[in-house]
Amino acid sequence: MNALINGLFFLAAVLAPAAIIVGLLSHHQGGGLALSAPFAWHPILMSIAFPCLMVLGRWAYVTDLIEDKSTRRIVHGSLMSLAALVALGGYVAMFKAHWPIKQYFGYNFTTHKWAVPARVIHDLIGYAVLSLVLFQATIGMVKIVKLQSKIKSFTFHGTLGK
Repeated sequence: MNALINGLFFLAAVLAPAAIIVGLLSHHQGGGLALSAPFAWHPILMSIAFPCLMVLGRWAYVTDLIEDKSTRRIVHGSLMSLAALVALGGYVAMFKAHWPIKQYFGYNFTTHKWAVPARVIHDLIGYAVLSLVLFQATIGMVKIVKLQSKIKSFTFHGTLGK
């Protein structure tokens, strides 16, 4: 991987969440969210977790800048673990924002009505993705422990994460 590609990985990983955060917090139509609002933290944390930390976690595993494979695994695992925790924080922010109206899975448990289909689909895909992220993180942690004993396991982990 050459220096230009490495630089592009870092640039994309930093600019994607930065653009989302600026867009959310700037005063314009569709923006102007306050950091004190729990909802604001959902897109902020998710944009840090997915296009930033997970991109960098994948990069850490494949880059030639880190020559030692065990060091690449440590950096990869650290970034991906942090990404999973930040994504979980993004979910907690949404859970907190929706607590007063009791609306989860695209369904309002107070009014007993479903949200518009796009909202329901967003919610269900979000739950599925977060579940897969937590599954992948758990498998990765078990895998690294087993690798310390020279035991290969969960060979699908790398394929699933691509």
